[in-house]
Amino acid sequence: MAITNKRNIWLYSSEGNVAPAKLNLKIAASQGTFIPGTLFYMSTSGTLKKSDTADGTGDLYQYMALQEVTSELAANTEIPVIRITEDQIFAVYLENNTADLAATQALIGDQYGLTIATAAPIGYVTVDINNGNACVEVVNIMPNVEPSKNTTSDSPGIALVRFLDTVLHGTRA
Repeated sequence: MAITNKRNIWLYSSEGNVAPAKLNLKIAASQGTFIPGTLFYMSTSGTLKKSDTADGTGDLYQYMALQEVTSELAANTEIPVIRITEDQIFAVYLENNTADLAATQALIGDQYGLTIATAAPIGYVTVDINNGNACVEVVNIMPNVEPSKNTTSDSPGIALVRFLDTVLHGTRA
């Protein structure tokens, strides 16, 4: 089945179920447009840059945008974000090389890479089970925690993931 437009990652829970603090941080130049849920990292110049698909070279996912931006912002414009931490769990749709994928028990405990769309719809995030550049670990699947709304035959399925320490605190570019 081809990929659908159900794509965006979202914060599912955090330690103590306390919402993370909203931060207003400066964005780097030439970051284009983005949607809520777009992932960013802090560059060495102290500004946010958009994260890209996990490819094993400098994969960083440290912040998540809270608003949509429909026209490119000037450098150093502040945007509202949350910081991604190890104690947060995110819900994210699943894919297998651009095809929707159902959530199965076999995914739990495995680590996968993220795919971030660069063509329409730009910025949508999915877990690709064929991306071996691990940046998240599947801690559960939505059919286990909300079975009245989700099944293991839903396509795309939803995984509950934690970001790995290496992509939260790795080397910045």
